[in-house]
Amino acid sequence: MPHLLRVRYLMVTRRLRAPERRKQILKCATQVFARSNFRSATTKQIAVELGISEAAIFNHFPTKRDIFLAILDHVNAQILLRWEEQIAASEDAATKLREIGIGYFRSMKEHPDELKVQFQAVAEIDDPAIASRLKEHHQCYLDSVERLILQGIKVGEFPPETQALSIAYIFDSLGVFSNLMNLLDVEQFDVPEANRIMDHLLSPLIQ
Repeated sequence: MPHLLRVRYLMVTRRLRAPERRKQILKCATQVFARSNFRSATTKQIAVELGISEAAIFNHFPTKRDIFLAILDHVNAQILLRWEEQIAASEDAATKLREIGIGYFRSMKEHPDELKVQFQAVAEIDDPAIASRLKEHHQCYLDSVERLILQGIKVGEFPPETQALSIAYIFDSLGVFSNLMNLLDVEQFDVPEANRIMDHLLSPLIQ
């Protein structure tokens, strides 16, 4: 980058308000972590790519771990937001479950770096803070799916003997598996295949 253009770029980045700067740091950090991993990536790498000092990063995030946790929180919030929108757009519980399942699959293609970082976090479960955050987030997914199944049972869409929590566990594990297949770039694991998996999961439930 020519010197004058770089100076102008730095002047623009310095003018960012705190929320905008925080968002910028998280976006860049997501890319840096996705190319490497939590342990290998450094705040210096993030700072260099942003054209700011490490001190500027520490003004918003005290440690690298705080950045990583904030990314996980962001990914979780986006997943739940998309689920809320997909649930609101559907009538019956089975369709809602299918939509959030297929929607998650599509989000992996649209936001690969974010979901790669989320998947990487599993390798960091020896870190109590990261393990706690992952557990909290997956509990959110379990609660959301279990709530939909219980609603389906209540209105007679699903059999009364349906084990809502057990199905929620399967649903959540499919999300982790889907992420793995995407990271491995398994071509056969596409939207039609994801729909077939949802068919097998939902067909025993529908009365």
